[in-house]
Amino acid sequence: MARYDVVVVGSGFGGAITAFRYAAAGLRVLVLERGLAIPDAELRQSQAPDDAFRVYTRYQSTYLGGQSGDTGLDVLSGTVLGGGSVVYSGASLRAPSFVFDRVGADGERLWPAGLDRRALDDHYATVEANLPVTQLRWQADPAEAWRQVPRRGSVWARAMAQAGRTVLPIPQAVADCVHCGWCNTGCRFGAKRDLSKSYLPAAVELGATVRAGVEVLHVQRVLDRWLVLGAERRGPGPLDLGPEITLAEADEVILAGGAIASTLLLMRSGIANPHLGRHISGNADLPLGAFLPEPVDGYQGVAMDTVSFDWLRPETSGEHAADKFIVITQHMLPLASLVLGHGGSMAPDGWGLARKHAYKDYGRHFLGLAVIGLDEQEGSIDGPEIHLVDGVRLLPLRYPVAAGTRAVWDRARTVLREVVEGVGGTFVDLARELANPQTAHPLGGARMGADRSRGVVDPDGRVFGAPGLSVLDGAIVPSALAVNPSLTIAALVERAMARRVAELDRPDAARITPAEVLAGARPPGPARPAAVPVPPPTTRPPAGAPAPDPAGGSITTTTPTTPGVAPSSHGGGVPSPDSPAPPVRAASEPLAHAPATLPTSASGGAVTGPGSAEPAAGAAAPGPDGAVAASGPGIERLPATGAPSSVGWGAAAAGALGALGLRLLRRKDEVAAATATHEETDR
Repeated sequence: MARYDVVVVGSGFGGAITAFRYAAAGLRVLVLERGLAIPDAELRQSQAPDDAFRVYTRYQSTYLGGQSGDTGLDVLSGTVLGGGSVVYSGASLRAPSFVFDRVGADGERLWPAGLDRRALDDHYATVEANLPVTQLRWQADPAEAWRQVPRRGSVWARAMAQAGRTVLPIPQAVADCVHCGWCNTGCRFGAKRDLSKSYLPAAVELGATVRAGVEVLHVQRVLDRWLVLGAERRGPGPLDLGPEITLAEADEVILAGGAIASTLLLMRSGIANPHLGRHISGNADLPLGAFLPEPVDGYQGVAMDTVSFDWLRPETSGEHAADKFIVITQHMLPLASLVLGHGGSMAPDGWGLARKHAYKDYGRHFLGLAVIGLDEQEGSIDGPEIHLVDGVRLLPLRYPVAAGTRAVWDRARTVLREVVEGVGGTFVDLARELANPQTAHPLGGARMGADRSRGVVDPDGRVFGAPGLSVLDGAIVPSALAVNPSLTIAALVERAMARRVAELDRPDAARITPAEVLAGARPPGPARPAAVPVPPPTTRPPAGAPAPDPAGGSITTTTPTTPGVAPSSHGGGVPSPDSPAPPVRAASEPLAHAPATLPTSASGGAVTGPGSAEPAAGAAAPGPDGAVAASGPGIERLPATGAPSSVGWGAAAAGALGALGLRLLRRKDEVAAATATHEETDR
């Protein structure tokens, strides 16, 4: 074991950027990732049960929220080296300006003074160039056909135009996409620009050490340093965790494991703050869909391809008060739509023959519609997680849906039903089939604030009252963003790291790019020091377990990514230092942007289709907020209690298992009733 300057917990948008910037400043950096390092070639894209199980247990984690009798929030998160960037859609949007001016129930601004869209724009641009982000087009040059919006986006644009609405191609973190449609299970073709293609390998090239398959359980302050305690993970199940050991010692620890994981880690580590675990947002995620008369070929194309900002407005009263959401067209969501309960508004009777008829043309005519908006940050975590089975954890995450959130969802259902039925389609309310609201964009839990009375961390992510401990991921975002949050999280981290490396008198570390490092460039400054040896932990790993790495530019995983398949020579899903650098988008190329105030055009839809020209006159131009559409930060919470007692664990387990049991019994009763009703028609 070695003592590091910085230990980063997590390797997603927060962790990878933090590790890269600190390594560029010459610090000894260790990255610990709970998930495994999975090379692109080992990713699986199919509906085969074994492949589906692999995705949902090895690449992703699901938190089932709520307690008996409560509405919970179910959360999907990435659990793999590269974090959520490996399994996200690639949609890269900047948050609209008015989001940063939102106020809480006390009438106070949620975001700290000085943190707004203007303060983040330069950092948005940095991330967009480093990934890079590319603007999709209605019609692309033959040499860049992958940039063309697929058929489903064009069909939807025509439907929206008929309703007097506007649709724009979305900015995407992809390059040379093959349009297979499986972005959310990891891109086996290397086309999605996840962090294993940029920030992570660049951090390793600068000397950072990355260890995958290691779960951090809690951190502890001892004299002048932090102890990071956890265990080696041999697989995704609750029994696959080794004995607890001291993983590392560090002067500074950065938690970047995602909004839920980082919040839980603070709670387990005894951090006391009235806002910890509170003010959690699901970003008002609402899964909807449609069967359209015109074929959409929903299985083909990037995961998300178009966006409409027509219902994203700043008014807090009047007819547009609930217009606080965007609409994104996405792939056909095969698992979500085929495995969930009944058909909701798709048909009066969603079981049996009616369902079979409705879904007979599913692949060709079904269009996924993702609504992302502003909720009231009404979620709260009231106890510890319980690791139930592979990839699934129960969590007392309460989410009593606020009136404002419900108004946003109702408005989205109403206007999208009108658009769909206006072209003779059938509106599908997938959200009605969920036992709980569900999000892939959790925010908050350790929100930023001006001081401890307003948040858990300061605007640079430093935990109040815990010197040397920070959070830099979605947990610090103080409000919903109404757009996919990845780009805003990354911009917030770039901003914080620019300020931090300036404090180290290394501003050059904030300017160098991952592409430059991977091409052989190095930031000027002192040579990287060697790791400082420290005494071994009192509890050792079991016999045969790998020893912790010394500091010094390496990536390891504690277990083969697939039984019988050894990790790749460069440590899994991260390219080796001699891999070609990703292409960089031309700085002059604009990206579609979320509007700052009102939509650019209230009517004037974009009329497009395969082989058509650019959107017709009247279609929205990029909004006044700048060159790209975006996301943002937010939160608050109740007192932490440290390590839970056995009574606390038991009560939480009983409540969570009770909620799960009621959910399963309810589903069993529905299935039995539907089966009895349709026994004859199904024969």
